[in-house]
Amino acid sequence: MLRRIVRVAAIGGVLSLALAFGGGLVGCGSSLPSDCTQGPVAIADFGTSVAVLGDSYASGEGTFNTGSCSSDNPPSYDYYAPTRTYVDGQGNVASGCHRSPGAFVPLLGVAMGNFVACSGATIGDVENGSKGFGKQINALNPGVRVVLLSVTGDDVGFGSLGSCINISVLGHGHPGTEADCNQAVKQTLGSIPKALPELVKLWATIETMTHGAWIIQLGYPRVFPLGGYEGGCNGISTPKQNQLNNVADTLDSALQKTADSYPHVKFEPTIGTFAGHEVCGSSSGKPYINDLQTDIGAANNCQKEYIVNGACSQSFHPNAWGYEAEAQLLKPVIAQLLATSSPSPSPSLSAGSGPALPISPSSISPGYATPKEAVSGFFHARFQGHETLACSYASPASRANCSSQNSQQPAISGNIALHDVVVSGKFALVEVTGRLCYPGRGCESNTNPLLGMPASPATFQQVYDDLVKSTTYTFSPYPCIRVGGKWYINFGP
Repeated sequence: MLRRIVRVAAIGGVLSLALAFGGGLVGCGSSLPSDCTQGPVAIADFGTSVAVLGDSYASGEGTFNTGSCSSDNPPSYDYYAPTRTYVDGQGNVASGCHRSPGAFVPLLGVAMGNFVACSGATIGDVENGSKGFGKQINALNPGVRVVLLSVTGDDVGFGSLGSCINISVLGHGHPGTEADCNQAVKQTLGSIPKALPELVKLWATIETMTHGAWIIQLGYPRVFPLGGYEGGCNGISTPKQNQLNNVADTLDSALQKTADSYPHVKFEPTIGTFAGHEVCGSSSGKPYINDLQTDIGAANNCQKEYIVNGACSQSFHPNAWGYEAEAQLLKPVIAQLLATSSPSPSPSLSAGSGPALPISPSSISPGYATPKEAVSGFFHARFQGHETLACSYASPASRANCSSQNSQQPAISGNIALHDVVVSGKFALVEVTGRLCYPGRGCESNTNPLLGMPASPATFQQVYDDLVKSTTYTFSPYPCIRVGGKWYINFGP
């Protein structure tokens, strides 16, 4: 296998690398492996119960290559035609979202309409759309029970890490000095804490639009072997390899620590899956990540439309083998979550001025499994300022009252916590504490979960009936009612 002289470039905001070499990888064996001839093979059929949002590490960027498939060079799968290119704001044809049939998403049998990840997407792009495609969050609805999310790499500026590579061989770009590299790493690491609050807001939006689906926040792999490849890898020194790996490790650590605070979010690392299969570190002869590729000089690794800042967009991304391994990792994780009842929407998710959520009456769920789910879902919708969604948590008989009480109300801010639930037949009272702020009305808070709760079973019905008649019980117990085996908030006749 050839060692290559390379440069690095920013590809859609995620680290990408360019290479100059005389030819493609050459297989060691005379017979082709089965995946060179049969194409991608699905290993699951999760359909519409799963949605996949995010960046290039979810879209399948990297499955395209121009080498011949062999025992040590993966098969090539070009991207779905509508996602290959788009016309940018200057009228230029540019590299597109690059959703691939070889990504882990089709391998898991996820419905095509729920596969909306886009190469280069930031957190804002997931909410607002990019590269000619609309909002990724529009794929969400209460029928989606697990959301896979790969995002933040582009937000923290992985692309700036090109300064860590000596690219003078191509005659332009950063000189790749130690000072350049150190500064780029410092800036990227400093951006991680700034991105996390926006990520938490996105989790809240996803949770609201799906009525409490599980979220799998994916981590990023190390591109180089642990400890680096001694003597340098494609012109990248061992110390700089370690610096780049440290950025991925630090981001993963921050994502995991943040996810641990939210019941609905499960962080899923991928470092272990790619270990032993990194660039210059494949101990099995089967690399899972593309090395640095370009169409400069004798190399012809991609068409010009796939060039971003001088490099082929597949550079430094998982290849078809990498996504296949990732699919194997995720299949049991998703299956287990689908078989597990969703927890109540995270009460600790702070409210903020979230994006407008495209909720239609057809997306209203027919009730909730527990009283807590109904109350928590109502609050999260109010945090977003969405009356229609908020009142979908009201009982059918009281939905009109809910709308009249909350009509034209702006989004509230603050946080809540749900405590015990007292159930009496088809009625329930949910204890609520926290702090809520209403535009123009100030803030209210409560630290006593027993505030307003009945003193004994004998007084339950009187307390419940009084609450149903009231319109001002911000931190009083929330009265819920079971209708047809499902729970709702009872806003009264």
